[in-house]
Amino acid sequence: MKKVIRIYLTKDIPADDIMKCCFTLQSLKEALRREDDEIITTQTHAIKAIFYEMGYNIILVANNQELSMRDVLEGKYSNYIREIKLSHNWEKMFYNGIFYIPGVFEYKI
Repeated sequence: MKKVIRIYLTKDIPADDIMKCCFTLQSLKEALRREDDEIITTQTHAIKAIFYEMGYNIILVANNQELSMRDVLEGKYSNYIREIKLSHNWEKMFYNGIFYIPGVFEYKI
């Protein structure tokens, strides 16, 4: 999986990424339509299984911590006990704090 969607949840976006960041939903949709290899965004709408199925690895970034949805689905984190399926609403799960993993990704809304 070479394509990636990097979702910044806090204001710590590196300067190199700011210029290519999709700050609006419309610009995110355009990048997905073009099938860009790397999409940088602040839109949590991109936390969806459909984009994972399109070949994108979805990476959540907050406070210099990263959480790869591919790693979660493959069971990389032994202290993470929740089951995540492609049929689940990942964005809703994010807002409910499901992806909070102590020592790995400690970000809550």
